[in-house]
Amino acid sequence: MIDKCFDIGTIQAFTDGELGSDRSERLLKHVSVCASCANVLSECEEDSALAFSVLDEELNVLVPTERLRNKVFASINEMESRRRSGWLNGLAAAFSFNNPGLTVAASILLVFGFIVIGVNFLGTGSDNGSVAGNVDPANDTVSMPSAETVAEDDVTVETPEVLQVAEDTVTDSDEVSPFRRRTQNARSIKLVDRQTIGDDPEIQPQRPRSLPAADTSVVSEDSYLQTIATLDRTVRYNKQILRPSERVEFERDLAVVNDAILKMKNEVNRNPDNLAAREMLKSSYQHKVDLLNSVAEKTELMASLQ
Repeated sequence: MIDKCFDIGTIQAFTDGELGSDRSERLLKHVSVCASCANVLSECEEDSALAFSVLDEELNVLVPTERLRNKVFASINEMESRRRSGWLNGLAAAFSFNNPGLTVAASILLVFGFIVIGVNFLGTGSDNGSVAGNVDPANDTVSMPSAETVAEDDVTVETPEVLQVAEDTVTDSDEVSPFRRRTQNARSIKLVDRQTIGDDPEIQPQRPRSLPAADTSVVSEDSYLQTIATLDRTVRYNKQILRPSERVEFERDLAVVNDAILKMKNEVNRNPDNLAAREMLKSSYQHKVDLLNSVAEKTELMASLQ
């Protein structure tokens, strides 16, 4: 052993890539002439290789590339379309029969049901036609009372709109004019009543007011924003542990996601009825949550190993 041997902490830092370039050169020169330090360095490298082989699946979480991001978005859209058309598939499955015998029986029942409905419908129509045919249009006239009967009983004509019309005097020389006069009076009273109801604001029918529909996208957006804020604080606190190349790649992907969220937000604010923009905004939020979550888990794991 040489007097200027390096301690095990410095050798471990060199193995982890945390030692400066000057000290790394000095350590390499020293290891080339010192057998004990070379043995310590080989042991540290073996321990690191063993640890990284065990934790390889969790440490090598790659940040999604553009191609992977497109695949994720396509998968999300496909899942949502399947969920929307799920009730149609369920309805089709309910009407599908694997047994041919059941299919034939169901077809016969349907045909028989349609025949019964048609027979009932035709029978009802023929009954109505026979009743209507018994009425003689030539005899369908209003029998007018004689002048003597009207004069004696002083009959008044009633209509559905006006309960009672003022009585008119009937002369012996004219039999049809009293009936026409009463009918005209009833129509004039009906017209006056309608005009009065239309002009009175208190009698105007009130139309129901339509209530504004609740916007369900606000609730989901708030939950996404809360989750993103929590993960962002965790990542900012621990992202110093990441390697420089990993940090650069993470910042680049995060900027791409933030730009997509901003564009979709502007589109939704400009046209709230654009469902495609809403779905893309939701997918962008979910992608940001996944990105922050993967980096947060990786930083926490690396912090626990130090």
